[in-house]
Amino acid sequence: MENNKNNRNKKSSIWKILDSTGTVMWSFVIALVAVVSLIAFGFNQPSYAIPDVTSPLGDSFTAGTPQASDRIISDTGFNVTKYSTSTGDHVYCLEHNIAFGSGSVYEKKDSITDYGLLYIMANTYPNVQMKDKKKNDGSNLSEDFQVWISQTAIWVYLAETNAENNTIEPADLEKIKTASCVYTSQNSSYCDLPQNAEVKHNLYNTYIKDLVEQAKAQRTVPNKQFKANLSSTDISITNNNEYYQSDAVTVTGSPSDNFNSFKVEISSAPEGTILVDEKGAKLSSYDNLPTGTKFYVRVPVNKVTEENKKVKLSFVGSFKTYEGNYYVSTGKQTITSVKTVNNNVSTGLEFELNYTPDVPNTGMSTAQTIYFIGLIVLLSGVGIIYANAKPTNAK
Repeated sequence: MENNKNNRNKKSSIWKILDSTGTVMWSFVIALVAVVSLIAFGFNQPSYAIPDVTSPLGDSFTAGTPQASDRIISDTGFNVTKYSTSTGDHVYCLEHNIAFGSGSVYEKKDSITDYGLLYIMANTYPNVQMKDKKKNDGSNLSEDFQVWISQTAIWVYLAETNAENNTIEPADLEKIKTASCVYTSQNSSYCDLPQNAEVKHNLYNTYIKDLVEQAKAQRTVPNKQFKANLSSTDISITNNNEYYQSDAVTVTGSPSDNFNSFKVEISSAPEGTILVDEKGAKLSSYDNLPTGTKFYVRVPVNKVTEENKKVKLSFVGSFKTYEGNYYVSTGKQTITSVKTVNNNVSTGLEFELNYTPDVPNTGMSTAQTIYFIGLIVLLSGVGIIYANAKPTNAK
């Protein structure tokens, strides 16, 4: 019976061990899956690096007059006209079925605040040649075909975001999304994409959909973020006891591909305050620092008083970003422009020099306490033995 009880106890112990081992194992598996998922998620995020784009439109321009050969037609009957300035610079329209102001002077007006619209214009013809896109026979896309794709992508984007300038009717949107080839009025028997029973492209799915989705994602993602973060508010003191030192300050710009650099200024701090790198060396320059730069603030101990304990830093980050404007001529089609520019974003950081020196732990450890008690017991025992062994005087 005693043996059965012992066996049950052993089994219980074994199950506890297995249960504990299983819990640890599952925790490890879950953690591993989480890490793999995070890595996969990170590598599949879209890149928002932007191409360099210039705008030739200036403060005003005169619209050119399109020719018959500038008309580009899809097999579903949706037509796009290739518009340009009088000097031959290509332009895009926002409203569909509103007359282009041929020969009219267009004036530069409001800035475009829809970053998705700017994204589409900057990433299509003529700003970006669609070299990674091919016809189904492997040849490059013609200029006319790229113009049709670019202009219809703008109109689809405006329609799907319910933009103020959207004038595309649902029936026209359907024609764009079901087209399989385009041709010019000069060659009505030719399709830019071969059309036969075996191979038939859907132009929207192949060339337009992803571009529009990326533009819509850009519309909701902030154009730029600029942050300066202090790892913690802990203040330490250098080994020579001459400087108080902050925890690490890290400066980041997002999207990082579009972040050029930043500069930092010490706006308010005790005299002699400096910035140092991770090795304790003073930064040689506070300008044109790259994203991810980490530094520390050092303040002379003998310069700190109760009145000047606060440190204030100011930062200016330089970003490459899109800008554009609307161009209007009374009663005519609205024209847009886009270009990349470098502009600045500012932020700040402040903290107080509240230094708390490390105080040695004077309390006894458990081992010391046991030793001390044991010593007392031992001495007490020796005293008792000594007292008992002492001879007593005879009466």
